[in-house]
Amino acid sequence: MKVSNKNLSMAAFATSIVALFMLSGFAVGIGSGGGGNPSTNITVATSVVNNFGGTAAASSFTIYVQFPNGTNVPGSPVSGSVNGTNFQLKPGTYIVRESSMSGYSESLGAPCMSNGTIALANGTNYKCTFTNSDIPAHVKVVENVVGGPYSASNFAITVGGFNPSPSSFSGSSSGTLVTLGQGNFSVNANEIRFANFTYYLQSYSSGCDGFISLAQNVTCTITSTFTIAKALSVTLDSNVSHVELGGSMAFTANIVGGKSPYTYQILVKNTTSNGKYIYTGLNGTTTNSLVYFIETPPKLGVSFYMIQVTDSLGQTASATVHTVASAQNNGKGGGGP
Repeated sequence: MKVSNKNLSMAAFATSIVALFMLSGFAVGIGSGGGGNPSTNITVATSVVNNFGGTAAASSFTIYVQFPNGTNVPGSPVSGSVNGTNFQLKPGTYIVRESSMSGYSESLGAPCMSNGTIALANGTNYKCTFTNSDIPAHVKVVENVVGGPYSASNFAITVGGFNPSPSSFSGSSSGTLVTLGQGNFSVNANEIRFANFTYYLQSYSSGCDGFISLAQNVTCTITSTFTIAKALSVTLDSNVSHVELGGSMAFTANIVGGKSPYTYQILVKNTTSNGKYIYTGLNGTTTNSLVYFIETPPKLGVSFYMIQVTDSLGQTASATVHTVASAQNNGKGGGGP
């Protein structure tokens, strides 16, 4: 059969068109059931686990689906979602990745490889899920003991905060690692006192309280120093020694020695109380060495005011001061009607 040049040209043109379509990712009537694009679907989902006080949600992360050269496929990037976002792509190799967030660890499940690579076959549906878990914080608690008969293990340590583990334990000079969630926390050691007014005075380094973030690591050092308490004493003074009945007097008590906090009580003695001290209704607890209070004389003449102080070791001390109240001046002067 004779084939004209015209027919040859048309055949060559048709072959070129088919080749162009195939290079563009289309198949024409070859293994496609009569036409259409060879394609595959991949769904990328985001899961967030907040066990340690984290507040991130799936939408806090950004999902990328990219070609091997690092350029994004159509529709990428997109905010993460629990149900996932679907991408319809041509068969081939792609990279799936996710934005990072401080305080969270990331893992990528199969069929995606851990580095994000996945090979998509024609006509197959895939789903890959990123799992983001909040990372706990850690506090290393070190107990140092200076002097005295005790060692670190004699001290009981407690940790408050977001589910600390362990929350209570014996002190250790090498340190105890505590796992806890994000939030405010505090570390405390028990006070140890002895009958002869000796005790361990504790000091705390930075890292023993405050706010701790996800994945943060701090060290708390407690130093317990054997201390011999100074004898407790107190003095009491008033701003005036003489006042008109009904007037007010200001008192200042100065506490020296002992161990704070201090508890105190104010008492008064006069003839109306049969020569005995009675409670004035003033008491309190203070960590300061100075205590201020104001009183009004209960009667004419001399009154004695007393402050009784007890420190946290059980030492006691007291001090007194006397005042004189006179009759009010009626302004008439010295004589005559």
